[in-house]
Amino acid sequence: MSHLQNSLTLRCLPGPARLVLTVFLIAVGLGYLAALVQLHVQDSRSGTPLPTVADVILKYTGKQWLDTAPPPPVSQLEKLIMGPIEGAPWNGTGSMAPAFFHKDGAGFKREYEQADPETQKRLMAERNGEREALRLWIRTPDEQRRAAYEADRFVPPPQAAPTHITPDYRHPDGAIKVKSILNDRCARCHAAGAEQENYPLETYEQIAKYLVVPPSIEVPPGGGWVAVSTPISIEKLAQSTHAHLLSFALLFSATGLLLALTDYPPLLRYILAPWVLLAFLADITLWWLARLSDLYGPYFAMMIPLTGAVAALGLTLQILLTLFHLYGSKGKAVLGVVLLLLALVAVFVYAQQIRPALQAKRERLANNPPESAQPSPPAGLAPKTD
Repeated sequence: MSHLQNSLTLRCLPGPARLVLTVFLIAVGLGYLAALVQLHVQDSRSGTPLPTVADVILKYTGKQWLDTAPPPPVSQLEKLIMGPIEGAPWNGTGSMAPAFFHKDGAGFKREYEQADPETQKRLMAERNGEREALRLWIRTPDEQRRAAYEADRFVPPPQAAPTHITPDYRHPDGAIKVKSILNDRCARCHAAGAEQENYPLETYEQIAKYLVVPPSIEVPPGGGWVAVSTPISIEKLAQSTHAHLLSFALLFSATGLLLALTDYPPLLRYILAPWVLLAFLADITLWWLARLSDLYGPYFAMMIPLTGAVAALGLTLQILLTLFHLYGSKGKAVLGVVLLLLALVAVFVYAQQIRPALQAKRERLANNPPESAQPSPPAGLAPKTD
């Protein structure tokens, strides 16, 4: 029986079988790296390679630790209109400011590029005046706001009225054609048959849903965890759990079983073989505890990066130890060269592609905070100099 146990190792398999296992383990490692890239794309909000603890807490609980109250909330329409001209996604979660400038569909970019410096300043001021007029209109009480929209005539407070605005949108007496601005800058893409017809903005009723201002955020004395956004939905979390359990559970069981069939000391195999699977199950358990526990959710979420790191370390050890078990000294040397080449490729890709992209993202976030409204020219519209 002892002889049978000693013979049940992967080293005893024929060469072709060991080669298949080698490719399989390397593919698992590359696939896990790809999953980390996807994790960055989905959840990292600060330009870091992986989501920060704050990113994870925000995703699963919708909460942030705040010491003082944030600026007063604004409606979604105001946020989109007054967003940065550049650097934010061109969608409903980023900024629609480009619709007033280089994406206006009316030749602003060409006119700007051909203009002299003084005319460029005037054009920018007029387009920013359109945005400011809409912000004043949005902050008007609903009854007056609706009447101004229907009449296409909004009279802003004298002390706050924009000094510059595109002449086509100003009545002779100074009143502003807010409906015309909305039609030209927003509804042209959000109308029946247009690119964004699923989000229509052709009537006041359609626009009104985006004029709702969220309630102000109250911060407890001394600071505390405060709900600032909507966490991942239960439905989406259930779908993610289902997909992960069906795929990664089988994958980590396979890598653990392969390590168990090596000739390393039994204690090492008892610990390391189920390591990744247990860390993975703990990770998913923490997902749900963080999402469902209102009081302790942020603290459960804090542990998610830890279980992820434990799983990553265990998977790395499983792959490397199993690979080097498969071959003798010559095979180990060849395998070492292959792994070294893969590592060099990874370093090259990081240096040439990933690191510049991360730096660009950090600079974009620093220069264009999501809530800010930058009056600088759009990309490719550098002011002319004499």
